[in-house]
Amino acid sequence: MKRYFLFTFETKYSRTTPPGICPVILEDIQRIRVAYSMANTIKKYKYSVYACAIIPDHVHLVVRCTIEEVPVIMNIIKGRAAFDVNTRKGNLVLQGEDFANQEERYSLPMTKPGGGRQNTLWSRGYSDTYLDDEKH
Repeated sequence: MKRYFLFTFETKYSRTTPPGICPVILEDIQRIRVAYSMANTIKKYKYSVYACAIIPDHVHLVVRCTIEEVPVIMNIIKGRAAFDVNTRKGNLVLQGEDFANQEERYSLPMTKPGGGRQNTLWSRGYSDTYLDDEKH
């Protein structure tokens, strides 16, 4: 049976930041890129999304799905958005902005200085709240 869920997922280190590490805070252009990526993913997989809020340090989504679909949906949406932000993908046309010159400033590099693993956009996991009861 499909139910309504509120999902929340955070950017890396937005709640707990180790000493010497900066939290990932999404700039406006990155939030736009996340929105485009999520919209394309939602359309491609025909997910039922009823609301979305992209805040600089976290995202909220209201999704209708089965309990079994929850981890799959979150994995695909978070993974695709991170990939698109890290690789600067997406068709963005920003009025009054020279986007070609802004891309480098607002994109996370694919690898850490000196090589190595791709930078991480999101913290691990997510929270989900079932919305079909009287409390919510």
